[in-house]
Amino acid sequence: MRERTVTAQSSMDVTVLRPHRMNRCGLRGMLLVVALLAAVLMLTPSVFATSVAVAPLKTNSMFAKFDAADYADFRSQLRDVLVADDDVEVLSLADVDSFAASKDVIASDGCFTLDCMLELGRALGSDLVVSVALNGELRSSLIQYEVRVLDVAQGRVVEREFGSGSNVYELPEREVREVLRDLVSRHVNPKALLTVKTIPAESAVLLNNNPVGFAPLTVERPSGLMDTVTVVRHGYVSETDYVKLDPGEERTLTLKLSQQTPVSVREFPEIHLFIIGGQPLDQASSNLDSRISWGTGSSFGFRVDAGSIWRIGLGFFLYDGELDDADAVLFENANVQTRPDAVATSVHSNLFYYPGSDLFSPYFGIGVAALQRNITLTSVDGIDEERSTDFEAAWMFMVGMEAKVYGPVRFQLELMHTRTLIESDAWSLAEDSPEYRAVWERSFDDFRSMTVLRAGFGFTF
Repeated sequence: MRERTVTAQSSMDVTVLRPHRMNRCGLRGMLLVVALLAAVLMLTPSVFATSVAVAPLKTNSMFAKFDAADYADFRSQLRDVLVADDDVEVLSLADVDSFAASKDVIASDGCFTLDCMLELGRALGSDLVVSVALNGELRSSLIQYEVRVLDVAQGRVVEREFGSGSNVYELPEREVREVLRDLVSRHVNPKALLTVKTIPAESAVLLNNNPVGFAPLTVERPSGLMDTVTVVRHGYVSETDYVKLDPGEERTLTLKLSQQTPVSVREFPEIHLFIIGGQPLDQASSNLDSRISWGTGSSFGFRVDAGSIWRIGLGFFLYDGELDDADAVLFENANVQTRPDAVATSVHSNLFYYPGSDLFSPYFGIGVAALQRNITLTSVDGIDEERSTDFEAAWMFMVGMEAKVYGPVRFQLELMHTRTLIESDAWSLAEDSPEYRAVWERSFDDFRSMTVLRAGFGFTF
């Protein structure tokens, strides 16, 4: 019992005699741990960062506007955009150029081939090698570019993108910087998982316009980048969505496609054939007289149109009416009866606009015509004399409506106005008396235009 007591006492004495020495050792240990942690944190970017080498540019010798200094500045900007990424360690351009000089790389050829990029990456110990080619001719207004990213461990080009600058006769600095940043970030940023599902299933999936398979599928994507997901399927309207994933995120994207409305495609435009008849609205229509004389005239014809919304038409019509606003005194002095017969024949071409649907649509039309006018005067003794013009140029205006009756059958109701542009005096005879000539002149003058309300049925082929 004493020994244990003494021993305990002895141990207690030891413990009491060394408190300050133990505290000093613990403090030194803590300081050492803190120093080691700080060193690890300082070394972490260089130890774990992805190393990237920016290879010499491949350029076109036709770019007489740019010199070596322009290309050097362009390449320096590409390196700067990568340096801004904390997860990337960019090798110095001097080291890269030193390698290129040792291999006698031609300045305009750059280091753009697979063998050159791979040898550069292995010689400098980089994880990725990026190379840019600028192409075009002196006459070109926009400069094209190609960006390649090579993974040295895999020994192959893992990313490639083409494009062109947006400003004429300028190096595409902004465009290439954005492309290069995105391509490198895909291999540096922490990964995330994206699952794409579609309704209906087994629709084709495109990621950033590149086909990746059929839904449902899961792909590994870099975080922090905006991806464009498009799904397509025959007979359906394609759908597109945009996804930006967080590090380590697992997201499911479901896109629903709607069925596409069938669209009929005709190899040839629609052909419309109409047979049209109608009544003159005004018998002396040179001034669009408001007096209507139903039953005193008629009009009929046909027209062939081609097209749907815009139509081009060719047609013929015959107008037969009476002039009912004649000067009675003038006709009486020439011993001629009033209300002479007026007949016109026309071959015309028209352009129509149909803004409505296939079932019903108003329409508007304009056109030109070759017009011949005939007038028959009857003397008080009952003797008829007919005179006519040569073919004259005239313009036409139509407004109307068209309705689908059944199947290919169509119905039209139309108001048509025709007026001469260039008049002929072939009706004039030298032996006419002044009174007789005045009657003919007044009649053809009154018959310079005609307005007809007409209806027709047609067929669509």
